Amino acid sequence: MGAYEALSPLLRALPEIPKPRRGVSFREKLVWTSIVLILYLVMAQVPLYGIPWRAETYQPLFFLQIVMASRRGTLVELGISPIVTSGLIWQILVGSKVVNIDVSTPKGRALFTGLQKFLAIVFTFGEAAAYVLGGMYGPLTAEIAVIVFLQLVSATLLLMLMDEMLQKGWGIGSGISLFIAAGVAQQIFWQLLSPIGPLS
Repeated sequence: MGAYEALSPLLRALPEIPKPRRGVSFREKLVWTSIVLILYLVMAQVPLYGIPWRAETYQPLFFLQIVMASRRGTLVELGISPIVTSGLIWQILVGSKVVNIDVSTPKGRALFTGLQKFLAIVFTFGEAAAYVLGGMYGPLTAEIAVIVFLQLVSATLLLMLMDEMLQKGWGIGSGISLFIAAGVAQQIFWQLLSPIGPLS
């Protein structure tokens, strides 16, 4: 674990939501969970600035986007995919003993969580760059490409912090489960009640 402990100063510099220093009542948890949910739903409706209208309406891999709590052409374009991918990779590495981290100790768990967050941030930057440079939104000027990249990165980092906030004890459950459930419920609602068809 020594090689990974060398990254501790970098991991401590990552943005983090502190654990509550007191007991959080169920009502307060419900309030914070509702705030996170509303913020996610708003972000899922805010289109990325600078994206051509045609690129925004095209929906590749629509059902995968529901599972990843993402929505095409909006601030939550990347959804929870960086978080899920990072967590899966580190769980496989630690579970198969490829990486020797003792997650049964507080220090080991903190290191494991920090490494997950660091890799999730790396994936966020990588996926955002791939979306912009890979032509997902069509031809963009250099200025618009930078703006879209920053929107994708900042919104996904905010999703990570909201997920961490709930998991640290400020809310109920995890942000990942909440975001997926919200996306599924939103689709069901629109398919049942919308006069213009399903939300896509």
